[in-house]
Amino acid sequence: MIFDARFGEEKESAYQVDRAASLQSVQRWLVLIGGTLYCLAAMWSAFRAGDTTGMLGNYSLILLAFTTVLFGLSFVQFVQDRAELLPILFALSFSVHLSLGLVYLPLDGGTRFALLMGLLCIYLTALSPTLLIALAAIAAAIIVALLATIFLFPRPDVAISVPAALGYLSPALLIAVTIAFLSDRTAREAFSYKWELSRRATTDELSGVANKMHIRVLANNEFTRARRYSEPFACLMFEIDGLNSIRETWGDHAADTIARVFAGYCVLVMRHCDSFGRLSERRFVALLPETPGPGALTLAKRMVEDLGNLEVNVYGEVLHFTVSVGVTEVCRGDQTGNDLLKRAEQGLEDAIEQGRQKAIYAAPPQRAVDEGSQTEPTTTSPDPV
Repeated sequence: MIFDARFGEEKESAYQVDRAASLQSVQRWLVLIGGTLYCLAAMWSAFRAGDTTGMLGNYSLILLAFTTVLFGLSFVQFVQDRAELLPILFALSFSVHLSLGLVYLPLDGGTRFALLMGLLCIYLTALSPTLLIALAAIAAAIIVALLATIFLFPRPDVAISVPAALGYLSPALLIAVTIAFLSDRTAREAFSYKWELSRRATTDELSGVANKMHIRVLANNEFTRARRYSEPFACLMFEIDGLNSIRETWGDHAADTIARVFAGYCVLVMRHCDSFGRLSERRFVALLPETPGPGALTLAKRMVEDLGNLEVNVYGEVLHFTVSVGVTEVCRGDQTGNDLLKRAEQGLEDAIEQGRQKAIYAAPPQRAVDEGSQTEPTTTSPDPV
């Protein structure tokens, strides 16, 4: 396939969007429930360790209030659109709290520090939409906690051993990273399986563009939208001239190469909002929303000329091919997108009868033009490209 790289980028982007959307509601309740349990565990740890100053308990209450604020922020659309904000905010605030726990607890606070940090790492893993965000949040938590412990909250009467704390932390950190990697890999494999099924159901394997079923669905969807908002909508139907003769003379590889080159050219020429698909071995169709008929005809004529000059190297031989195009636009008399496709097909048949390598405009029926003159093409319409 000629669009493997593009499909890979779209697949990764779709995975990120899908994962972030699935975590929106989950994150909201993880923030409230997980943050509350975390703060209660910290206060219980301070109580059992004999924190006579009450400092860690007070900071835990402040952290609990911050958790409530984050729960409220999770309903804000700005935060929902940026799923990585919550784990990063938790990493920064909770790691400072952990450093306070190491300072205000007795000498064995390193053990409790490692335990709470391990819980935080696992918690951040559950909050993070991707493996990269999970690892970034864990790294941020460790760095901020260690810097705060060393530079901000030193106490001469407490022996702080950072290497010992890191030694206690290593198993928990390893577990958190393993969970992050396995959960992310499992999610990606499941998403890849669904993506591949969807791709095979909607994509032509040879050319990499939409297949017959999918392009017809897109045609009906674009037709409905154009009729609803009274927007112009044009359709181009292509046929590669003499493809069967090329197949008989040069073989299947040459014919398939020409079909792929033609599809790749069309995808590069058209806009991002346009749709392009394959109807049969020789015929392709392009859907051009917000494009009037004259503009589509100008584009079709330019494509016919460019493709006629294109050279395709097959087995060291330079081959040329031409295309015929039928052009039409939506009119008031159309009931579905299939009516548009049929009229474009009629324009294509006219181009073939007139000698091929032409772009012929198939005008709407006269009755439809009279009923909706605003859809009649004008020579002043802009070029869609």
